[in-house]
Amino acid sequence: MRFPTSAPLLRLQGNGKLAEKIRKGHTDEIDNEILRSLRRPEDPAIPIRPAWLPEVARDFTALGSGVCLALVSTVLVGFLCLHPLPGCGVLDRVPRQRDVSLPVVKRVFRSSAPYGGAASNLV
Repeated sequence: MRFPTSAPLLRLQGNGKLAEKIRKGHTDEIDNEILRSLRRPEDPAIPIRPAWLPEVARDFTALGSGVCLALVSTVLVGFLCLHPLPGCGVLDRVPRQRDVSLPVVKRVFRSSAPYGGAASNLV
């Protein structure tokens, strides 16, 4: 099955075709139809939207609002759920059987203090 390697190539080819159509101006009708569908038919100057949308958009552009902080927090939690950091999960604290086929190797590359001050005081 060659799907994983051919999917990016197909996506790149599709983006190239879309860019060519945009460059030639063949997508103007679709763009205008989408924009007209987001406006009121009786008065195109008035967009169709919920009453709270302008306030949320203004808050989001401030990048310090509750909406933006909630969105960033949700994205961060979702990312950490999908890509957990090693040693930070709940399962890392559960005792479990370790693989004994490889020996444990501990190497020390520096002294206990960053500048070796504690080690040099002992000598």
